[in-house]
Amino acid sequence: AAHQAAERLLRGRNLDAGATAALQVDWHVGTRLDASCARDFPIRSSKGDPLAAQPPTAFWAEDLSLYPRQLAVLRWLQAIEAGEVAFDERDYADAQLPAVGWHLEAKAGIEGPLRGGVLADALGAGKTVTVIALVAADVEAARRLPLSDSRTSRATLIVVTPLIIRQWEAEIARFSGGKLRTLRIESAAHLQQLTSRQLREADVVLIVSDLLGCASSGKACAFEKAAVVKASALHTQEAQKEARRAEERLEGKSVAERQALAKALDSRKDTYLEVLTEAAGIDALPPFLHRRNKNREAGGGDAETMIYGVWLSAGSRDPYGKVKGRQEDREAAAYFSYRYLSVTLPALRAKTFADSDTGVPIEYFRWRRVIIDECHEPLCMGSDDADESAMSSKRSSCAVRELLGIAHPDVASRPLLTQRGVFGLTGTPLLSSPARITELASLCAGTYVTGASNHWRTVERASGRDLFLRYHDAVPSRLYSAETVRAAQDFVRAATRRNVVEESVPSSTVLVPARLKQDSEYAALCATYPSVPLCPDADACDDAKWNRLALAAATAAERGAALKACVQRIHDAEPLAKVLVFAPTDGIEAAASAVAGLGLPTDVARPGEGQERAAELVLEFDEPPTELSVAQRKCRVLLLAYDDGAGLNLQHGCHHVILYAPLSSPPKDGERVIAAVGKEQQSIGRVRRAGQSSHVTIHRIVLEGPGGERTLDGLLHERNMDEALIKSATNTAE
Repeated sequence: AAHQAAERLLRGRNLDAGATAALQVDWHVGTRLDASCARDFPIRSSKGDPLAAQPPTAFWAEDLSLYPRQLAVLRWLQAIEAGEVAFDERDYADAQLPAVGWHLEAKAGIEGPLRGGVLADALGAGKTVTVIALVAADVEAARRLPLSDSRTSRATLIVVTPLIIRQWEAEIARFSGGKLRTLRIESAAHLQQLTSRQLREADVVLIVSDLLGCASSGKACAFEKAAVVKASALHTQEAQKEARRAEERLEGKSVAERQALAKALDSRKDTYLEVLTEAAGIDALPPFLHRRNKNREAGGGDAETMIYGVWLSAGSRDPYGKVKGRQEDREAAAYFSYRYLSVTLPALRAKTFADSDTGVPIEYFRWRRVIIDECHEPLCMGSDDADESAMSSKRSSCAVRELLGIAHPDVASRPLLTQRGVFGLTGTPLLSSPARITELASLCAGTYVTGASNHWRTVERASGRDLFLRYHDAVPSRLYSAETVRAAQDFVRAATRRNVVEESVPSSTVLVPARLKQDSEYAALCATYPSVPLCPDADACDDAKWNRLALAAATAAERGAALKACVQRIHDAEPLAKVLVFAPTDGIEAAASAVAGLGLPTDVARPGEGQERAAELVLEFDEPPTELSVAQRKCRVLLLAYDDGAGLNLQHGCHHVILYAPLSSPPKDGERVIAAVGKEQQSIGRVRRAGQSSHVTIHRIVLEGPGGERTLDGLLHERNMDEALIKSATNTAE
């Protein structure tokens, strides 16, 4: 039993001799071993913890200082980096002798320093500034690192979602007084403008989380072809989008100029994966998150590229959990992971680059530390996340999961290497199960918690590749399940902190009714389900019907009139006010049509589209409104998807939020319910946060029946405003 526990703890991790020498094994036998435990995962605050010194003014704005709660967190982060915070990585094995009532439990453990942590401060409590202070406090030591090793960088690598990368850059400049050398990489083109020495000498390097996925499906329509083919003649949205882009670039050119430019554009390396494979000197990687039914483009489904007898657990799609989709698609995704982790990265790291070389991939370097913003997003992705929605709203989550190598146990061969640690930031940690905490611990530089081996085996089984071995796995005992929960609680206690803002931002909620017409699609859909009224029973309605009703409700045309009336009332009372609108991703087009009909300067940031422009737009939207900005017809109503709501700071330019439709999720799936509640809170938190000087009003558009009857909307709004669920989504501090 002890050997089984030790094998699970060590499997595939390639730990150094010091760690394996520290392995301790013990066992005990009893008749009534404790299998009871609480199943909540509260996060402790930093109240009463020792404080760090204020960041040095040589690298910090002289007129700015941290709050005591931020100094306490800063000291905790520094303690982790210094190896002062220990954690007992352990696993167990147990067996019973039923005839005599004896129970054996064996434990294998390695106690050592934590290699990372999670800062889960409440929305607006200043996670960003705390991380910037961590960099500033260490920059003098970092700048003393010799550059003789071409792979060692002095920079902190910060991985952020595309919409907020420019806000991060602005915040770093503000709090450091412009004294930190910061580089921003939003695309392969940005990377190719930077030399290896610049990447190693910088203090901070900001990259977009979906760098692997940017434009990764390849050219759907070549520029040369697009020069003579109109977008309307092409069948797919990808091809039409590429053709329109080509037409814009080639407009006004002569025939010869068009051909020369098209040829140059077609031959360039304009995706990150192309830059990566060229630098590594290997054949091209398959596309990241390829479209369904195009798996052969990614190397799956044929005898030449199938891999037999090896499970590739870090696959970029369906191996994340509850699976739907084609098996050959999953194999293609696993093939991408294999080529990326086991072929491309070793080849890249065997190269030597000169200081003047440009376009050196980020995986080549060993960074001072790695910071992951909105670290909860790529954890334990479910069936919807792994299917079609991964092509849009979840692309960033899938890409950052691949980039972090969360499912790869050998930290030394992960894509992002670090000298001091990996830290995650999130306002809604959603620590609702040991599975999520297992993946969060893995994200933090590969920390192992009890049950991690079983968790990854479960993921393997869910992929459908393990139909034989699944029948040979024993079901974990009640005792083992209890140890799994206790280990998760110990990790949360040691490796996470959550603090709240002392001063609360006043806010109120207004329900805005939207009355359905008699012939509405939603009412017609309810009529096709005799057992489903306008407001379905959450316990009786199956998931498929629930999801169809939720989509019909989210896209109901009647919401448009309610939105227009709501915005009009806001501007009647506050003529200069800006309005932020959030909608579900699958209802974004319906919401965009409604916003376009307002007759005001508006903008829409669609998930995964025009990311650089959207980042600039968000930065501008945070500027306080003035009579001049209204006269210049600058954006007054901005529409975002809930999926893009995390991490934005918009409290300076706006204090009105309209939720166009509530976020839905199957009512029987507790984790996804909590995730939906957390995502709404994240979105509201864009304006209800520290620094907001006005009263915040949340306007919730609520769909009603033709006679004012309650619909699915009423149930969802009530659920998403439930204080207990909000507390579960945020793991409120003790």
